[in-house]
Amino acid sequence: MKDQAIRNVHPNVITINGESEAWDKDGNVVTLDEDTIATELTRLTARQTILDAIFKLESQETPRRLSEALPDDAGGSADGRAWLKANRDKIIAERDKL
Repeated sequence: MKDQAIRNVHPNVITINGESEAWDKDGNVVTLDEDTIATELTRLTARQTILDAIFKLESQETPRRLSEALPDDAGGSADGRAWLKANRDKIIAERDKL
């Protein structure tokens, strides 16, 4: 993920060797701003953590869970609908963090 942070901070970087050397399209060495890269890496890591949480919540909405959220006469229940609403509210809360 550090390579993405480097590219976000230094959009002119074309080649990265390891995590500390970078060059532009003309082969010139690009001096990396390590503090800004570290800040960007923290931002990207936090974003990935949020995306992972959203994926986990969305993956819990299995066909069984969705069928439990149907109207009562279609085999669902109030508990199933409440669970689905609570899960969707959690997903919204995570997306709001992005």
